Amino acid sequence: MSPGRPTPDETTRTAGIERIRAAKAKRDRDREAAIERIEREFWVAVAAEIDGGVLQGDAAQAAGYTRETVRTSIKKYTAPAE
Repeated sequence: MSPGRPTPDETTRTAGIERIRAAKAKRDRDREAAIERIEREFWVAVAAEIDGGVLQGDAAQAAGYTRETVRTSIKKYTAPAE
């Protein structure tokens, strides 16, 4: 039997597990923030095109969404930040 890595003590293991959990939580928060930012940028751009004369139905077709999704997403993502 070859000597492997020594087994770390319980304190070291517990601390490492907690650091991994904290890193995962941060990653999840950062991912959600990035998705929110990307969605906001997209829907602001769509709203600008509609304000510039593109029909909502045409915007919906181009984006691959229903008109209702376009309407509600524009309302959600272009509202002033609270």
